[in-house]
Amino acid sequence: MLTNLKPCKVARPTLLSVLMVSSLFILLFTASMTSSDISAWTLDEDEDDDDYEEFNKRELQIEVDEYQVEIQSKRKNETLEDKIEISFKASDEPEFRVEYRSNSDSDESEISIEIRFQSLIEFIDTNSNNIYDEDIDQELLEYDFDEDFSPITNTSWKNHLDEIIHTFNTTSQDGVFSLQFYIVEEISDVYGESIVPSELKLDIAIKNFPFSESNSKLALYTKLEAENEFELDHETEDEEHNRTTEEREVDMTVGNLTAFFSWKEYAYIDQINRTVYSSDVESDDEDDEKIYLIYEHGEIIIHDPKIGIENITKSVIPFIPDDVIPEILSIFTLPKESYLLPVVILTTIVVPTAWLLSRKNQM
Repeated sequence: MLTNLKPCKVARPTLLSVLMVSSLFILLFTASMTSSDISAWTLDEDEDDDDYEEFNKRELQIEVDEYQVEIQSKRKNETLEDKIEISFKASDEPEFRVEYRSNSDSDESEISIEIRFQSLIEFIDTNSNNIYDEDIDQELLEYDFDEDFSPITNTSWKNHLDEIIHTFNTTSQDGVFSLQFYIVEEISDVYGESIVPSELKLDIAIKNFPFSESNSKLALYTKLEAENEFELDHETEDEEHNRTTEEREVDMTVGNLTAFFSWKEYAYIDQINRTVYSSDVESDDEDDEKIYLIYEHGEIIIHDPKIGIENITKSVIPFIPDDVIPEILSIFTLPKESYLLPVVILTTIVVPTAWLLSRKNQM
């Protein structure tokens, strides 16, 4: 018969052991997360979530005259009430005006932006800095947009995803400067690029410009008008949400709304992608602001700017403001770039201490 058998002790989980396991989990979880993962959790544009797209669909009312377009864009979703009013005129200088108004109970705000293409300036880049400097560079020719363009044509078509694209086009009388722009009712693919309903995509075409020198460049003189001053931004909202790449913009903010004029950092010039440089935002003689977009010499120049309003494409999580979601998620994850080292140090101290105390309690 067996005697002197001692009962087997089974260690019960303690608060310290739980702490130790939790600390290890935090370390592994933090090491695998970055700040970009937070935005990926809020809105996953790559997946084109159906609920998200449905929530941001807009209803368009379009009126087209010979030289003017008026568009009203209202959100279809009844949870949020807002309106975008867009005006384009092709007489004199081509001009866009975009105005946004929100009339919801919790948010009453408005913002507007006006963009006017003034002229094309041929110049010699005397100081070779790829910018048009009025006081330094040699101006050869200024091609003014002071005559009527062709009557505006308007077409609507569906892309390969069955999304409706509204297109408008006008051209200078001599065919040198053409302007085509697009607006959509939902997040849509326009020639391989994702466009949201709160912006206009533009195609600028400059063909057979009457250059006077073979080594000259072109500056697109663009006037900007808004309530506040514009600032140059090296990252656009579309880039932040992975809808596009290689963009730059000037923007103006009122409250939590931002109006912007953006452009691709390259243009398609004689079938080659060439870098588009830009000046700083400067004051204009008429108390407006202006910017120059610089194109290399070429027979055919194609460039893609945009005009619109940022921070109004909403998430589908109810009762939570769109800009608060990343803050909520940041409680559960820490950006690797800023906080990984402190977390590693803290975990290195807590885990061994918890283990030693656990061992002591079991003795």
